[in-house]
Amino acid sequence: MEGGGIIDRALAGVAGGGDVPLPLLLEAFWSHRPDHLDAYPGVIGTLTALRPRALLGLVTDGEPRGQRAKIDAAGLSGLFDAVVLSDELGREQRNSDPAPFLAVLERLGVEAAQAVFVGDRPDKDVVGPARVGMWTLRVQTGEYARVADDPRPWQSAPDVPAAIRPLAPWLGPPFR
Repeated sequence: MEGGGIIDRALAGVAGGGDVPLPLLLEAFWSHRPDHLDAYPGVIGTLTALRPRALLGLVTDGEPRGQRAKIDAAGLSGLFDAVVLSDELGREQRNSDPAPFLAVLERLGVEAAQAVFVGDRPDKDVVGPARVGMWTLRVQTGEYARVADDPRPWQSAPDVPAAIRPLAPWLGPPFR
């Protein structure tokens, strides 16, 4: 099954859609603030270990309130030097568009050829960063685990810790 479309799938699952107007459903979805979300296994430990050795950025798309709430609930707040919520740049500039990747590079003060983007969704997390010249590391986990590596990333790995291993020769000692 191809991933994405979570709101569409949720609405389709409601028997007959009910009598609740779509704007009210969307507002409830976007304003939900979960207490806790589990990050993929190894993500927090890997980011914590990388933090003293590299600048870290996050690019994510979706309604900004919901995305911030998910970042907080997953325990990821404070782990990044730069966060770009692509919808704040314009909904048409979601992750497969170059704009959010250019924005995170600018905020980090690095060139694209010096940056590696790690993501789980090839149609966004490989296409977008590759368009600006970033290296791409695909993590085959979660909802998109069985989606083919198309387009082909620089590296592909079963989880985040394994995805970071090829970077070890370039990371060097802590610099912060």
